[in-house]
Amino acid sequence: MYTSPLYDVPRVIGELIHTYYRPTSQLVNDPPELKSDAIRSMAWHPHRNIIAFADEHDAIYVYEREGQHQGWKREVLKHPFMRDITCIEWKKRARGTLAVGCRKGICLWNLGSESEQDSASMNYLFHPEHENISSIAWDPSPASHLLAAASGTMGTIVVYDTMFLSTMPLKRKGKGNLLLRWSPNGRWLYVATKSGTSRMWDTLDWTYKELNNPPGLWVQSACWAPDSRSLLLSMHGKSDVHLIYWAGSSNASEICHEKVYSALPSIDSVAGDGKCFTVGDSIKELVLCPDTGRRLAVIFTNSSAVALYAVDIESPLTLKNKSALTKM
Repeated sequence: MYTSPLYDVPRVIGELIHTYYRPTSQLVNDPPELKSDAIRSMAWHPHRNIIAFADEHDAIYVYEREGQHQGWKREVLKHPFMRDITCIEWKKRARGTLAVGCRKGICLWNLGSESEQDSASMNYLFHPEHENISSIAWDPSPASHLLAAASGTMGTIVVYDTMFLSTMPLKRKGKGNLLLRWSPNGRWLYVATKSGTSRMWDTLDWTYKELNNPPGLWVQSACWAPDSRSLLLSMHGKSDVHLIYWAGSSNASEICHEKVYSALPSIDSVAGDGKCFTVGDSIKELVLCPDTGRRLAVIFTNSSAVALYAVDIESPLTLKNKSALTKM
């Protein structure tokens, strides 16, 4: 297994850009605490050299790489409606559309074209009583303008049509929702709730199948495989990796759920460095390589290392006979 230290999160946003592009030997080993530090959320643009950060003062800093040797251009977005930012996400297949989840709703920014670099505009999206936005997800389907939003205090999911500025509430009772993950093909919308269950919505007819978490647990992190037939999960405070997958056809009735790996604590060293890190224990974040789905990066709580795993989930029916994850 190869591990590398996490990037230090400095107090100054401009220094953070410099940090991300420093040589590995210069990186600081202290792990970032995004919720209590300067950075509340960040998002890379899906196909441009742009990264956005939300800071503790409810401002969005957008940095764009101007050229191989020209550095970064910065734009700052602020608005009175942009209070208590929790999450940000770029729209797929769009030049510069950024959704910002806030306390009372969603600020939808359009950063304009290259010829109109200072023409950023904002639409404010909200639904009655749907507040404390906890997660947002764009539909990645071609020509789609749908944006799903979850609330941390109510069970309803609101799907916004950002082209026609209309809403479709998916009403369900509950204490609130933790996260949303839209499948790469646009068909499935995964919702993790605070009540120990999850829902897999089929966007063809907006019906869903309810999935039970392991008793007493709720979802910490989730990421889709590129084929939209497998979803990797971790549970809060646990070291296990779970897999939701389709055993047969792509119908909700064919969805299966099982534990496929346990990342128990171990001591590993950084290649070429010799420094040792504790790798394993409680999983904080899972990130799957979006192009092939064969590499999984895992961030652990109280660890300054990122662990990499090789993924083999091409044959879900044989998962019980082989490991889905292998240390790299």
